[in-house]
Amino acid sequence: MSIMQMIFGQKQTPQSPTDGKTGPGTEPNGVVPPETPPEPKPPESPMVEFHSLFKNEPPDPNKPTKTSALDFEIDPQKMMEAAGKVDFKSAIPAELLAKIQAGGEDAVAANLMAMNIIAQKAYGQSAVAAAAITKETLKQARQEFVSEIPAMLKALNLDSGLRDKNPLFEDPAVVPILDGLKTKLLDKHPDATPQQLQSMAEKYVEKFASAFGKKPAAPSKGSKQAGGGDDDWEAFLNSP
Repeated sequence: MSIMQMIFGQKQTPQSPTDGKTGPGTEPNGVVPPETPPEPKPPESPMVEFHSLFKNEPPDPNKPTKTSALDFEIDPQKMMEAAGKVDFKSAIPAELLAKIQAGGEDAVAANLMAMNIIAQKAYGQSAVAAAAITKETLKQARQEFVSEIPAMLKALNLDSGLRDKNPLFEDPAVVPILDGLKTKLLDKHPDATPQQLQSMAEKYVEKFASAFGKKPAAPSKGSKQAGGGDDDWEAFLNSP
């Protein structure tokens, strides 16, 4: 029994609307506790739309590996196999073969002439093969270069557009960062126009600068931070 009950007497406690019964979410005295407000969600990052820009996608096993026509190698064994199919002795005239078969001094001279003819034919065949390989390689390399021109023009237009937009982009400390951004934008959006790429780059830079420009407000002196512990009653009682 409390002191107030001893002085004024014990009063009859009125029944709560629950008739003294308890249930889920109620206290033993029948009082429903107030609902706990949901925790506030953390603010969304202003860079959320660019989260996947610098994410490296896993390589597609079904996509063929891109190689350059200039990165070719000649297999010596295959070259020798191809040379073995050429009948060089067919270049020797029949009269030289007859002199070689007859023997004597004329056979020696005919033999030397036949060797010279075979060497000339071998040299000529190798020169023709080398020229054909070089021509085909240069043709493929030219096609590769032509196919890369649109991407190169996009990169140049994007670079000049951003530099004209803000002279800061010409700063040596900023250029490497800007180059990385341009490379990723061109890689992720190969079909985008130069204007679209420039718009995306400007948006990225603006949001990036805005995110770093915002500073959290400093808590006021004497205010209690969320989850920061009990109030300083000793300081309050000792204050004048």
